[in-house]
This record gives sequence, C-alpha cells and structure tokens, in this order.
Amino acid sequence: MDTLNLILADDKKYIEELEHIFEGQESYNILCKSHDYQKILNFIAEHKADIALLDVNLPDNGAFRILEHIRTSGISDLLVIVTGKGHNMAARTALQNGADYFIIKPFDANTLPNQIYEIYRFKYSSKHPPSEKTDKKESEASSFIAETLDFIRISPNLKGYDYLITGIDAVISDETYCKRITKALYPFIAKKWRTTAGSVERAIRNAISTTWKNGHSENYFHLLKLGDSGRILPKPTNGQFISAIARLYREQD
Repeated sequence: MDTLNLILADDKKYIEELEHIFEGQESYNILCKSHDYQKILNFIAEHKADIALLDVNLPDNGAFRILEHIRTSGISDLLVIVTGKGHNMAARTALQNGADYFIIKPFDANTLPNQIYEIYRFKYSSKHPPSEKTDKKESEASSFIAETLDFIRISPNLKGYDYLITGIDAVISDETYCKRITKALYPFIAKKWRTTAGSVERAIRNAISTTWKNGHSENYFHLLKLGDSGRILPKPTNGQFISAIARLYREQD
C-alpha cells in the first residue's frame, strides 16, 4: 500500500488525537494540520494531498468553504472526509456539498486507519470492466459488493453481511429475484448457508437496521444519489437495499 498524504482540519484536541492514531502508521503521512480553514485552503492550492479530514464545525463555516473551493476548482484527486458528532443533518449537508464520506466522532483508534484506506480504495478502485469469463465476473461482483457494504459500514461480524453478499450477487445474475425476494431469494440464500428463509430475512433486516442506528445511513443515500435535505431519509426494506446495490454494480460496467 502506497503512503497516503493527509490534511487534518480540526481543533487542537482532535488533531492531537488523530496524530496519535496515525503515529507509526507507515501508510499515512500528515502534511498539514490546522484549525484555520484559510490555512487549509492555501495549502490545497499549493500542494498535493490524497485525503482531507475536515471537522464539520470548523470556525466561520470553514468545512463548507473548503468543500466549495474543491468543487469549484475542479479538484478530483482529493478524497474529502468530513467528521463530526452523529447528526444526520450535518452529514447530509456535508455530502450534498461535495464530501465523499462522513465519519462519526468519537473516532475508533483501532479501526480508523483501515476505514479511511477502504474508503480511499473504494473511491479510486477500478470500475470492474466486463470479463468474458463467468467465474471472473462473479469474483469481481463479490468484491464490489463487499467493498460497497464496507463503505456503508455494514459490519462483516453480522450474519446478515454474508447473506447480503449472496443475495446481491444472485440479483446481479438474475434480476427476476427482485420480484421474488420472499418466495425465491431468501430460500436461495438459506439453502446455501444451511439455514431458514426466516433467519435470512431477519439477519439482513438486522444488518441494515444496525447501520441506520449507528448513523451511517447518509453514506448509503449519498452513494446511490438518493434522498434530499428536505425530508428524513427512510430506512430501505431488505429488497430495496439489495436491488439498489445490484443496480449500482451494473452501472459500473
């Protein structure tokens, strides 16, 4: 893994925390750190970085001034992650203004470096070009699904995670499953995992609900370009969730 150059825009307390988290991480290098958005803007104008971590509550609406500058300047090679306490409106506004992802504070020191790397890899991964070999296509689809679920923060520790990968992959191969979720898709997943269709339904529903409760719903809607700032974003049904990720994969080809 190549070294990723970071910009940290936050208050002193969180900058010190982030420095401690990334200390000794050979894959990361902190290029710039400041609570002053203007200093961050000046740095971005003169230097190249890979990732910017911006606190949503920077003084003088600084995070959104930085986002506006990046958007209007046409900068496309900088991953912008906005951070903040778990408020849906703050996350939604940041994502609508050009942020690539929203991470909820407090940070988890044990998982943050890998989480940021996975977000970076997801944004700049290949678009999964079509392959003549079916087994390669299936492998690419499974990898794409896993990356997408990780991006949305569906934990691999949940039973529903594996069931979702199997179900989404089945829908990618056969779209008619979308109309037969209960009668065909759940039994198909259950047969593979040697469980019951009811257990599959509940595990998938729990995986989606857990993500929503943990405040990661905004990243799902941002990824799929759904929802708007004028209403509360609804939790999707199992079928809507599975169909949406399958559709996203097909759009990559």
